[in-house]
Amino acid sequence: MKDVAEVADVADAVDVGPAFDAPSSPTDVGAAEAGAPDVVRVDAEGQDAAVVDAQTSDVGVDVPPPVDVTRDAGTDAPTVLDAPDECTPSSTRPCYTGPGASRGVGLCRDGVETCDARGHWAPGCAGMVLPTTEVCNGADDDCNAVTDDAPQAASTCPEAPNARAVCSEGRCGAVCLPGHHDCGGSCVSDALPTSCGALCSPCPAPANSTATCVSARCGYACNAGFHACSGVCVSNTSTLTCGTRCSPCSNVVALPANATLTCNGTICWHTCNRGFVFMGIPECGVPAPHRLSPMAASTVTTDRPTLRWTPAADVEGTHVDICRDRFCTMVEQSFDVTGSSLRPTVALAAGVHFWRASGRIGAVTGRPELPWVFLVPARSTPLDLSHGTAPDFNGDGYADLAVSLRNDRMLVYYGSLAGLAATPTDLISIDQLGGSARLVVAGDVNGDGYIDLTATAIPRTAVVPRTFVYWGSNIGLSERGLMFLPTTDNLTRAGDFNGDGYADLVTITSSRSIGQVLSGAPRAVVGPFSRPFSAGPTQNLRDLPPGDAVAGVGDFNGDGFADIVGLFGEPLGTAPWVSGGFCLFPGAAMGAERTVCTVPPAYGSSIYPYAVRGVGDTDGDGLADIALSSRPYGPTGAPTIALFTGTSPDGLVVRTTLSAPSGGTSLPSTVEAGGDVDADGYADVLVGSPGAAAAAGVYLGGRSGARTAPDIVLEPPVGDPAEGFGAWMAGADLNGDGRSDVVVGAPGADSGRGRLYVYYSSPTGLGPRPSRTLTPPGSEAFADLAH
Repeated sequence: MKDVAEVADVADAVDVGPAFDAPSSPTDVGAAEAGAPDVVRVDAEGQDAAVVDAQTSDVGVDVPPPVDVTRDAGTDAPTVLDAPDECTPSSTRPCYTGPGASRGVGLCRDGVETCDARGHWAPGCAGMVLPTTEVCNGADDDCNAVTDDAPQAASTCPEAPNARAVCSEGRCGAVCLPGHHDCGGSCVSDALPTSCGALCSPCPAPANSTATCVSARCGYACNAGFHACSGVCVSNTSTLTCGTRCSPCSNVVALPANATLTCNGTICWHTCNRGFVFMGIPECGVPAPHRLSPMAASTVTTDRPTLRWTPAADVEGTHVDICRDRFCTMVEQSFDVTGSSLRPTVALAAGVHFWRASGRIGAVTGRPELPWVFLVPARSTPLDLSHGTAPDFNGDGYADLAVSLRNDRMLVYYGSLAGLAATPTDLISIDQLGGSARLVVAGDVNGDGYIDLTATAIPRTAVVPRTFVYWGSNIGLSERGLMFLPTTDNLTRAGDFNGDGYADLVTITSSRSIGQVLSGAPRAVVGPFSRPFSAGPTQNLRDLPPGDAVAGVGDFNGDGFADIVGLFGEPLGTAPWVSGGFCLFPGAAMGAERTVCTVPPAYGSSIYPYAVRGVGDTDGDGLADIALSSRPYGPTGAPTIALFTGTSPDGLVVRTTLSAPSGGTSLPSTVEAGGDVDADGYADVLVGSPGAAAAAGVYLGGRSGARTAPDIVLEPPVGDPAEGFGAWMAGADLNGDGRSDVVVGAPGADSGRGRLYVYYSSPTGLGPRPSRTLTPPGSEAFADLAH
């Protein structure tokens, strides 16, 4: 153990303060008062070595009185204070119990100890200031020799929006976060247009815009749909500032008459005024009405036919011209009307006429559509109807002739004042149909005033027939046919079945096998048909027994709509037909609404219906008549042609039974409309018997209808066997003289190549021998004659 002398030496070495008197003798140790304080020993290195009880310790040396030891604030060395019993009552001395490094630093201060009446130092250190948490007050609260040191001092300051708290010069403050600045003691966004820049002033904004503040500078952004022009925001859709322009549309758009400048938000354009329509660049015109009747190339029943149309929307009136020529260079009568129909004030001469219609708004008359041609017969009837379709493909008023070839081509002979052209027009190859196409004069299926043609056959790569449409035009049939539907080979024209001004087509789905015919219901394919091709809806006709053929027959019942007839029969065992007749489907605005069927009593039983045709008005009553060709079932008996005259209501009465021109052949006869061969105002009927005694006959109409026997029997040239003579027939005015001419085909002539024989009518009538013979070019062969 170290002795007291050693302790004293250590104390001296660390400058512990005033010396204290040692006891005069060792015995004084034992005389120490009971309860004397412990003495802290300090080793040579200044560390506490031991604490010795002054009353009980036996150190073997002289022990000085106890001393109090603290740590020097500057050196952290122990400081030895006077022993408590050495103090003078009421005397004081400094004291400090905080970390030594903080004594006397900043706000930290020594306290005072006071000696009590017994001469002892009283507990406590009055007035002592110890280190505390640093706050923002301009002082060193934590006594580390730094005043208001961060971040402790700033953390005690209140926080502000968009700012960071700081302590400066003893006062709390705030520093705005990046992207913000001080405005009136608040930190606001640098992009806030209501307090933009150092002046914190609001940014002005013109109409139709939003104020902006960018880089402490005020600006504005135009609202959606607007753009900036000369410091203001203007509309993108205004004709004065269209799109991104700052100048009016009138600078870039030539405004046509009857139009108003417009802007779609991007480009300048114009809109036609109410009632006017865009008709090309740059033109706004009055739209033409949609014509309804009489249909193009039809025959009317009166010399004052009612012209009907549907005016375009918002049009005030209609201007109508009736002309003698296609281009209306010879106008016969003109009218300005406000309704949707008119009748000529003066009766029209028999022959071909054209009519066109234009819309009218105020003093502006629109551009008319192409004129429609119609034929006025030599005899006017009380009824105001129309029927039939002349095969005038180029609209010049002369009927034309189309014929298919077996090598996938089609020829057209155009009519003229001199009759059929000497050289046919060779249309495109129809090899997609597989050759031998069946041709049908379809009527004006797209409403352009020209007659269109259909060609039907089974393609080489298919088993289902296809039908192609060849459009009529001012230069004739188009050179490219457009396919529109799968069908059967008995598709034919239906006239205007629903009264909408467009020709319709009708077909019947059927499939044949040996010994029987399996048939389905007929379907009317309703126009308009558009270019590029798009057909109207298909309408199934109701209540038909199993049928084998259909045809449009004209207006049979006088209601203004074209009607359709379908043939039917009844299968029994292996016999194809044991009875038969036909059904009439009257046209209507919504299509067929009722059906009338009959088995003609004159037939008895066991007949085979073969073909049905509308043949025009044979008895002059204004109604279309129907011819039905049939033969008895069995190897004997002559073919029969029943003529049903039109009637109102829908009665089906056999007016006349025509005998075949060749007499007793069991082959069914060809029957076709002949037009008006003798120009007497009554429709005539053509019948061909292509059997062994081949012949063709013309049955002239009259007040009582067609006669039972042919009035004119047509024959091939002398010495020409003309095999199959009468299998094809057509009647139309090929040279425009007001009389129908007749074409008879003999598909078996010339070793099967076929021939066509043309019979021109004249004021003296129709001769029995042909005026002209047409043969297929080269080694080709005729396949079918359009009818």
